[in-house]
Amino acid sequence: VLAANVLQSADGATYKVGDSTGWRVPTNIDFYEDWADDRVFFVGDVLVFNFTTGKHNVAVVTEAAYEACNTTDTITIMCNGPARITLNRTGDFYFICAVPGHCSAGQKVRVKVKNGNGHAAAPAPGPMPTLPRLELQVLLLRAPLRLELRAPARVELQVLLPRPTQLLSLLLLSPLSCTCPLP
Repeated sequence: VLAANVLQSADGATYKVGDSTGWRVPTNIDFYEDWADDRVFFVGDVLVFNFTTGKHNVAVVTEAAYEACNTTDTITIMCNGPARITLNRTGDFYFICAVPGHCSAGQKVRVKVKNGNGHAAAPAPGPMPTLPRLELQVLLLRAPLRLELRAPARVELQVLLPRPTQLLSLLLLSPLSCTCPLP
């Protein structure tokens, strides 16, 4: 039953990827494709990838990397389950498991995100408090960057990656605790 696997919040719906199956190598190679095709996703919805840490992961990749199951050119990778990803823009999102052989066995999903809100109307968010501007320069790009915010705040994080044309930009709303692995 779909209703049991979608949790409603003020920001959007929360979907458990694969429902009760979770995020693992499927017995049917089209399992996650079929799962995503049965749903309509909107900006603000959250995907929860339930997996055992150390056995699986979830990587955000480009369309080309998704099609080729290229596990070496990931945008970001989350190694601790369960992983929560907020769909923060319209368009296609591509996710794979970067453990060797898992993507080619069907552990991958493309999610098409629409603009608007197809869920129950939520009240408009209140204004964010004005906080001092914090600038952070990350000198060691081999270590994960960990942010912990306990009070309501709006945080914009931009990380310049080794190639001059790459810029990772994240918009985070707190309270939150996230680890952002950097390449």
